[in-house]
Amino acid sequence: MQEIKIFSYISKLNALSEKVWERRVSLFQKLSQIYEEEINNLGGIYGRKVRLISKSFPLTGSELSKELPKHLDQGNDYLIVISAGDNERIQEIFNGVNLDKFLFFSNNTTASVSKIQKPNFFQVSGVTRSSKIESAKYYIKNDFKGKNIYFFHEGKRYKNDLFPFFEAEKIKFIDNDVSLIKPNQYDNELTPLISNINNDNLLILDISPLKLIHIFNYLNNHKKEPKVLKLYGVIDGRINNYNFPIIEVAGERSLNSLSFQALSTKISDNLDSDDLSFISSAIFRFEITLLLNYATKEKNCDDNNLFDLLREDINAIDGINDIFIGKAKTYSFENNTNTSRTSFNYLIPRSLQEDGHISRIYYPTQFFPQKNKIVKVNVNYAYIDIIRITQIDIGESIWSCEFFIDINSIHDDPLNVIKFNNLSLINSKFETKLVKQTKDVQFGGTNYRYYIVANFDFFAVADNYPFDWQHIYISMSISDRERYGILQPVPEALLDKEFQLDGWRLMDAKTGILRKKETHHQNANLTKAIEIREEIRVGWTIARTNVVTTMKVAIPIIFLFFLNYYTVFLPFEKASTAIGVLTTTFLSGIALYFSTEKPQPLRITTIDLIFIYYYLQVGLTVIITGVTSFVSEEIYINSMMAMRFILPISIIVALTFLYMRIKSVRLMPRID
Repeated sequence: MQEIKIFSYISKLNALSEKVWERRVSLFQKLSQIYEEEINNLGGIYGRKVRLISKSFPLTGSELSKELPKHLDQGNDYLIVISAGDNERIQEIFNGVNLDKFLFFSNNTTASVSKIQKPNFFQVSGVTRSSKIESAKYYIKNDFKGKNIYFFHEGKRYKNDLFPFFEAEKIKFIDNDVSLIKPNQYDNELTPLISNINNDNLLILDISPLKLIHIFNYLNNHKKEPKVLKLYGVIDGRINNYNFPIIEVAGERSLNSLSFQALSTKISDNLDSDDLSFISSAIFRFEITLLLNYATKEKNCDDNNLFDLLREDINAIDGINDIFIGKAKTYSFENNTNTSRTSFNYLIPRSLQEDGHISRIYYPTQFFPQKNKIVKVNVNYAYIDIIRITQIDIGESIWSCEFFIDINSIHDDPLNVIKFNNLSLINSKFETKLVKQTKDVQFGGTNYRYYIVANFDFFAVADNYPFDWQHIYISMSISDRERYGILQPVPEALLDKEFQLDGWRLMDAKTGILRKKETHHQNANLTKAIEIREEIRVGWTIARTNVVTTMKVAIPIIFLFFLNYYTVFLPFEKASTAIGVLTTTFLSGIALYFSTEKPQPLRITTIDLIFIYYYLQVGLTVIITGVTSFVSEEIYINSMMAMRFILPISIIVALTFLYMRIKSVRLMPRID
């Protein structure tokens, strides 16, 4: 077998316009191309090349359920199928297709799918039902008890978990099963169910996106502000504003991952919130391909036992001895099921709305699975306000700054709780002063403001000096997660982009989570243990301003290039004069080079390449002028005529090369 075919697909939602659908199809294909190239560059699967076949079905519901099995059974020789379909669709596939022919990966979270026991079926969802249910119960019981509760559902997902809870806690609620209401019936049948909702009521929403959007739009249009607990449904890119408080219980946000953000930038610089939301929901299909590469790296297998070995190698990533970190999420397996699963509880504050973009922050209380139980975890919040950046040393890879940090925490002296991971070790400096301390009336805990002066390490990229871009950042994490909880990433809407930055200009700012896998050997017998270290990073991409460089280098070297070109127009009688001028320009170029600032340790930078080209050009002109002047006048004249064309052409080629080098992604700093 020379090639492994992996099939994935998207289907059209009824609510999507043709323009949005076409945009999603284009993004889906671009994702497929990027991942196919990456996985093959990494060695493919068992050393075999991989071809990603990504199909877009302009169908939905029952139509897709019929069409998809037909497509899979058409002799396309797919070995791996990745699906995002619901339970009914998956069952249709299983009924219509021989599952022995390929491995099947699904991110469906329904209980029935989770219980499927088929050797070629993998459940890869990163969301855990148990923590979502515990979160919903906590908010209903502790934060909303005594309020009028409206439960909108579709007779599936979380109904069977919440109904017994309501009964056991003697919580009265209004049951609204909206599963049979069609889109053309929303105004007549769905609207009356929400018309009596008041501001002091609680809405629990476990419904599909179209119904969700209708309810949200109604609340906005009628200026109603009940509290909303959303358990299901995507609203990103579908709702421009909202005027009511929302708590969302959902899976981990891909957008929080810095690796995901780097991927998004690679796709396009002009992605809107709907694009990002779609990529976030679609990316798991392609993450699985990288997982397969990781599981089979540097391994061999023949075609006869391919499935057996794949199952074995995937399940070997067990979360104890190994774990896979993708661009969006992490994966580990037991019995074909992803065990790296959790959910988060988000607040969607109205204060962070920005041009229809929805920003989320963690709710102060979270529930995470841990050793077959659900534990309650507190959240610490931090916001960084840069005052000024005082130094950027690309030689030592150190940057220095003054900043305020605002921390909300239930712990005393939270600077001992928060660890700054990239404090400089070479030139250590970390001076702090508590400026302000107040109680948080709304959520509890205490608000702290500290003034800090510190030196931080960063990964300097000096290759393009003096046209270089750098990414400077502050990395934070919780010193002890079990004792102190988790740390909220700084929301994108609160990124500080206004501060003093001499000699550089701000190009971009990023905030998010970076995950790293660390291997430890602990205990007396040095038992191997795998740990995921999670950092919160706030970073700024900056570009050097080149005014000083232009004055010190560009103007003199342009003048020297002109003198060099001038010599090829001198007549034969003045050949000795030409050699004298060329010698002078050569020595002047050397003096200019050594007077130019260069990053340490020494490496070949763009400024070095400019001078290397200059030396080659002047040196070639000296050699040709000197040699031909001793041969004959005719050869000298013909050589100088040729040089009048060669030199400008070589300059154009050199400038093109330098431009491509400066713009090269390979030499740009990575945010992750």
